[in-house]
Amino acid sequence: MGKNMRERGQSTVWLLAVLVLAVTIAWSLTRLAVDADRRSSAQSTADLVALAGVTGGHDASVAVSQRNGAVIVDWSINDGRVSATIRRGDVTASSAAAPDRGEPDNTVPDNTVPDNTVPDNTVPDSAAAG
Repeated sequence: MGKNMRERGQSTVWLLAVLVLAVTIAWSLTRLAVDADRRSSAQSTADLVALAGVTGGHDASVAVSQRNGAVIVDWSINDGRVSATIRRGDVTASSAAAPDRGEPDNTVPDNTVPDNTVPDNTVPDSAAAG
């Protein structure tokens, strides 16, 4: 009977220990998720600021950063390529963008079929009409 008296209440202690551990893990994962979301949001803002700079210059970048609750820390343009660093809250993010020079892309994507062949899953026009 003495042994049972000493072990009485141990499951309560273990349950509390597991509960504290579960709450700590949940809190840590929540903090990681919130931090990742804030970094992602800041990076998206930096991308927008750089793209706005390509199309509208520094004033457009400033307007975009203000609308997104960010401050431009660094902004430069070199040969049409805009580099921007912003701070949103305590998160800093950088991005760069350049204008499309209108140069043709001579590469053929792997998922296209040259014009002189018919893919296996289609019927040629002459067979469909007949």
